[in-house]
Amino acid sequence: EPLLDSSNMTFSDWVKIAQDIQQSYEFFDGFVVLHGTDTLSYTASALSFMLENLGKTVIITGSQIPIFETRTDGKDNLMSALIIAGNYVIPEVCVFFNSKLFRGNRTIKISSAALDAFNSPNVTPLAKMGINVEIDYRSIFRPCTVAKFTVHSKLNENVGILRIFPNMPTQTISAFLQAPMLGV
Repeated sequence: EPLLDSSNMTFSDWVKIAQDIQQSYEFFDGFVVLHGTDTLSYTASALSFMLENLGKTVIITGSQIPIFETRTDGKDNLMSALIIAGNYVIPEVCVFFNSKLFRGNRTIKISSAALDAFNSPNVTPLAKMGINVEIDYRSIFRPCTVAKFTVHSKLNENVGILRIFPNMPTQTISAFLQAPMLGV
C-alpha cells in the first residue's frame, strides 16, 4: 500500500493497523509501527483502546527529521523501538521518541521543531534508552487476568472532546451536545 501522510489519517487507517497486528499477533513478540508525527499521539491513544487484553508490546515511533536525511533521529527511534519490542514485555501501546518510551494514550506532541517532540505530562516514561535500557517496571500496566486478545474495530465518529473552561456559556455546552453527537 502507498505511504500515507499522517495528517490524513482516518478511523479506517487505525482499524487497518489494529487488524494487521491481530493477523500477526501469534507470530511475533512485539510490534513497531512507523508513523508521521502529526497524528502519532491520536493513533497511539486510539489503538490503546482498540487492542483489548494486549499481552505484547506495541510501539509507535517516527522522526522529526526524515529518515533518509544524514542526521535523522528516525534511525535511533526505530532501532530503540525494535530493541524494546523484541526484548521486553510491556503489554501496552507505547510511543517511543528521543530515547523515551511513553504510555501511548498519555502522550502529546509538544514540539514540531525539537527532537524531544513528545511528552507525557504527569506520567513518567515507561523506559529510557541510554547506555543501558532502563525499564520502570512499577509503571507498566500488568493485567490481573489473562484473557484473549481482541480488536475492537467499530469506531464512532460522533464522539467529541469538550474542554470546559471557567465562565463557559451553557449555550456552548448545549450546542456541542446536539445531534449527531453521541458521546463526550
